[in-house]
Amino acid sequence: MSPICINSSGIYSCVLAIESKNCAYSFMPRNSEYIYGCNIARKSSHCICCFDSSRLNRCFQADVSTNCSDSYFLHNCENVRDSMFCFNVKNLTHAIGNAQLPPEQYKKVKGALVAQMANELEKKRDLRWDIFSIGASGAGARKK
Repeated sequence: MSPICINSSGIYSCVLAIESKNCAYSFMPRNSEYIYGCNIARKSSHCICCFDSSRLNRCFQADVSTNCSDSYFLHNCENVRDSMFCFNVKNLTHAIGNAQLPPEQYKKVKGALVAQMANELEKKRDLRWDIFSIGASGAGARKK
């Protein structure tokens, strides 16, 4: 089901998988593993819905980001770790909306977000927000 696979294995419904393994529903995963629903993910692993990014680990909804890990909803970030809702920043840890928090407070907010996302996915099988609509308001936001 994947038209072009070069030195790859465990590929399902991907286009142009290069030296990758265990990827699905992605376009051009390169040197990556366990990628799902990504578009041009390079040297990344365990990511879901990441776009035009490289060297990501355990990220969800990242766009145009590099060297990030354990983060949610990132756009144009570099070296961001254990963070969420960060945009156009570098070198942050335990940040929400570009503001760093103490690790305990960050873990509390992250737990609430993950619980809300799990609940939404369980009930609707979809999330209300994505990286492209998270900052939108009014008519630009996806409503369901």
